[in-house]
Amino acid sequence: MTLSGLICGSLLVSLTLPAGVRAQNLSAPTPVGDPVGGERIALSCSRCHGSLGISNEAWIPSLAGLNRGAIYKQLEDYRSHRRRPEWYMASIAQALSPQDSADVSAYYEAQVRPPSPSTTGGTSPRIALCGTCHNAQGGEIPQIIGQQRQYLEIQLSLFAQGIRSNDRDGVMRKIVGKLTVDDIRQFSELLGRQSH
Repeated sequence: MTLSGLICGSLLVSLTLPAGVRAQNLSAPTPVGDPVGGERIALSCSRCHGSLGISNEAWIPSLAGLNRGAIYKQLEDYRSHRRRPEWYMASIAQALSPQDSADVSAYYEAQVRPPSPSTTGGTSPRIALCGTCHNAQGGEIPQIIGQQRQYLEIQLSLFAQGIRSNDRDGVMRKIVGKLTVDDIRQFSELLGRQSH
């Protein structure tokens, strides 16, 4: 058995959802957002998140094409201090009204994500379980395929250490807490290489 096959098998076994864990769902509907109004707000976001929501910084996520519910949830979590570490985003989110958050979320959802450089012939079985939640259209769970690799590694590490805890029912902390540092790095590489 190859090292890749061994890692693949062990990760698939270790990443099954723990008993009693349910998928994350929106607890309240996201306000209807106006992408035109959101474009005005997004001008302030472009310095970090890039023009049209495509980040040029490896540690900052691209927002283009993400579910509006996912973006809205993260802004709400920053605003309420549920997402940590907060760094700069808490003050930004607090300056936005819920309607502003809905508008900018709608704007970014309408933007097109560029294709990711893919070095594989398709979706790896190592990340198939991630897609169970993270490939869903709509809702508050972000699509992570093709996201910035360094950003993914940082966020997975924060979940694994329990520093980031804004996941519903602790799902991410339970799953990622089973991974080693090398597993997290490999997952980030694979997820970042995949096409969305």
